[in-house]
Amino acid sequence: MQELGFTYYAVGHIHKPVIEKVDRNMFVGRPGHLYSLWDGDGKAWPVGAIIGEFRNKELKLSWLPFPVAQTVRLFIDPHNSVNNKPLIIIENCSYEKSRSISNLIEGKWIDQNYRGIFKGILDQGMDYLELGVIVEKILHVFQDDIFVTPSDSKKMKKKYGYSRGVFNAKTLLSDPVIFEEFLERIIKASSKTQ
Repeated sequence: MQELGFTYYAVGHIHKPVIEKVDRNMFVGRPGHLYSLWDGDGKAWPVGAIIGEFRNKELKLSWLPFPVAQTVRLFIDPHNSVNNKPLIIIENCSYEKSRSISNLIEGKWIDQNYRGIFKGILDQGMDYLELGVIVEKILHVFQDDIFVTPSDSKKMKKKYGYSRGVFNAKTLLSDPVIFEEFLERIIKASSKTQ
C-alpha cells in the first residue's frame, strides 16, 4: 500500500469493527455498520465509527459506538436446548443490559469483543402467555432499540407477506397486535433459520 502511495484503504462487507495497524500511522479499518437496521445476514451488529487522533506523532484509532438505537435480534431456538430447555438468544446485547436480563431468566453473557450475546434458558414447560410476559420484560430493557426477527420464508411470508420483521421496541410495547406478530416470529422455524 505504501509503495502505491495509499494512506487509506477501505474494505467492505465486514460486519464487525476492524482496526489493523499496517505500519507507522497506516491502518486498515472498517467501522462495521453505519446504520442500525437489518444487515442482510439476519444478525444484529453494533453501529459506530472509527475515530482517529494523533498523540506524540502517532495515529491512534479507536472504535466509538453511535449513541443511537441499536439493532437487536431476539429469538427462541427450540432446535437447540440445554437439558431439554429451549434457548432464548439476544444478539447485540451489552453487558449492562445482560445483567438486567439475568434477573428475568437464567443465562450467560458472551463477549465477542465487538458485540455481546446473551444466551438464556427458558423453563421447559413455559406456555405461550408466560413467554409473552418474559419477552415484554426484555423489551422494556431495550425500549430504545430496534428488533429484527429470524427469517421464515414459508409460514411467516404466507401469513404476513414478508419473511423477516423489523420492529421498534416502543411500538412492540404499545401495540398488542404487532407484539403478537413479533412473538410468533421470534421462534426459529428450523435450526438453519437466519
